[in-house]
Formats: sequence, structure tokens, C-alpha cells
Amino acid sequence: MYSQSLTSLPAQNPPPLRSVVLDPSSCSESCLQKYLKMTQRISLRFQEYHIQQNEALAAKAGLLAQPR
Repeated sequence: MYSQSLTSLPAQNPPPLRSVVLDPSSCSESCLQKYLKMTQRISLRFQEYHIQQNEALAAKAGLLAQPR
């Protein structure tokens, strides 16, 4: 069963690999773009959160005009 040597086994093709980026600057640019998009999303979330908090505080203090 296991008496066959590894050299007598049939050759198998390795699974295809993703293409490798040869240009380091394009890799850096891609990484930078992902980072910038992430920080922009985080900034927007913080801004939305602070707006909601300010509106809640203003409503609690009675500073917002009541809808008619």
C-alpha cells in the first residue's frame, strides 16, 4: 500500500495561484486607497453619531422647535 516511493507517483499540477502584482507602487496605492476609504467611513459614522447625540441633547433641553 505505502510501498510506492514518491518518485513513482504521477505528477500533479499545482492549483492556480492568484496573479502576483509586480509593481510595488500599485500595491501601495491600492493599500492607501483602502485605508482612505475606511477612514472616511469611520469619520462619517462618528459625524452621524455626534449629530444624533446633539439632537437628543437639544430635544431634552427643549431647544429644538417642535413640529406644528
